[in-house]
Amino acid sequence: MIAHRTRVSLTQLLAQQQPAIVITLLSKYGARVSINYGSAVYDLLNAVRSLNDHQVMHVLAEVVATAEDLRFRITLKYRFDVRMHDLTQCLALDGYQIEDKQLRQTDPSITDALRTSGEISLEEERGLAGVFQLLSPGAHRPVGIPQGQMTRLGRSFALNMC
Repeated sequence: MIAHRTRVSLTQLLAQQQPAIVITLLSKYGARVSINYGSAVYDLLNAVRSLNDHQVMHVLAEVVATAEDLRFRITLKYRFDVRMHDLTQCLALDGYQIEDKQLRQTDPSITDALRTSGEISLEEERGLAGVFQLLSPGAHRPVGIPQGQMTRLGRSFALNMC
């Protein structure tokens, strides 16, 4: 599942592009897009929010695969790099990583599985999100602790909460 923050991050990245590029990309996957001068970012956000998870995954996959082309079209390259880094971090929080210009699911979401089976409350879900945020690469740098051990530590925290 693609979270709201990832959709907003995607919007911020796409807002740097010319409207014709964005409209073409989103229309390719079924979005109805109308971008008006003065409300372009808001219109773009509404279009991205209207996409279902399957559609937004296709858009994200194309953005990842064509990132170099999208970057080329931007005058200030560092702005694209900052937005792409933010999108990458948001995708990581959703359980996806970018590898060889492709999106890869890192680990099926424990929270999604528990939520759909009715075994987790909203409060417990927020607690699990807090554990993930604590252990995510953007929040704390795990100096000297291998990624496998950090993963086990996070799972232990999460399992002990339930």
